[in-house]
Amino acid sequence: MPYIDCFYVCEDIAHRGPLNIKKFDTLDTAVEVYKALPSGTVKALGVQNTAPLPGSLDFVQCHNDRDVFIQDYKHCTDWDNPEISRMIHELRNHLILQEERSIRFITPEYDDLFTLPDGAKLLLQYPDGSKKTVPCKAYPDGHHFTLGNSGVLHICQFAELCRKNGITYAPAHPLPADVVNTYEIYQIPRSSPCDYVFLNYEHTKNHVNAADYQLVYRGMLGSRLTLDNIFDLHNRPDRPLPAGMRSVSVSDIIILYQNGKDSAHYVDSIGFVKLPDTFCSSLKSQLKSPPEKLFPER
Repeated sequence: MPYIDCFYVCEDIAHRGPLNIKKFDTLDTAVEVYKALPSGTVKALGVQNTAPLPGSLDFVQCHNDRDVFIQDYKHCTDWDNPEISRMIHELRNHLILQEERSIRFITPEYDDLFTLPDGAKLLLQYPDGSKKTVPCKAYPDGHHFTLGNSGVLHICQFAELCRKNGITYAPAHPLPADVVNTYEIYQIPRSSPCDYVFLNYEHTKNHVNAADYQLVYRGMLGSRLTLDNIFDLHNRPDRPLPAGMRSVSVSDIIILYQNGKDSAHYVDSIGFVKLPDTFCSSLKSQLKSPPEKLFPER
């Protein structure tokens, strides 16, 4: 039995909502349909196999007007076979394919967050809430990249700079599979007349008011960063953003944004207390003066 069942073309894999996918019996037909689509979208050409539970993989995606060869098949069981190799050889006769280069984005602990194709744009969000997009260029070694005109950065160096300065990062044009988890820290300002700063939850549970709090920090949430880890991180001598916030203490609130859901946690004298779900939506950021921007755009 042949391994390849059919070929498909997706009009734009970055589209939010149902994808427009068409299937074809021959590679020639699929390539012609793919070529006819505009290059301004992330169009894709791929293969569906004949496995009992059919699987599919993209082999070509259009990024920044370039047809990029996607090599995920090398890491998937049974896909790297002679029939697929022949198909790839034929595909190269139809299209001028750029070899895929990507940039891996991580936390300082080397937890994987997401990857970007070479030439794609990264969305940066600063502590004051301002945002901007910056183009990225991958280096062949897979560990370095350029971000705007800020020079060459190692992927861990970039993660550490962002953590130090309270900057979060995500794909500017995320795909449906891109889920980027973050966290925020809210504190009662020093100038506030609020009388429950540094008090445990038992004494303040009837008085906690979102309007009393100010957003002071945003950070990336890796798979190994728990509430306890966040508390420890923001109490170290080399803690992030020391000039912009106090060390995390009792009465602070930590918001976790995980897998599309958010949750608010009151820092108690021992551990954390989860606040009602409505608390997240009622928190209003009081923006501080904009910081000096890192990573300027080209």
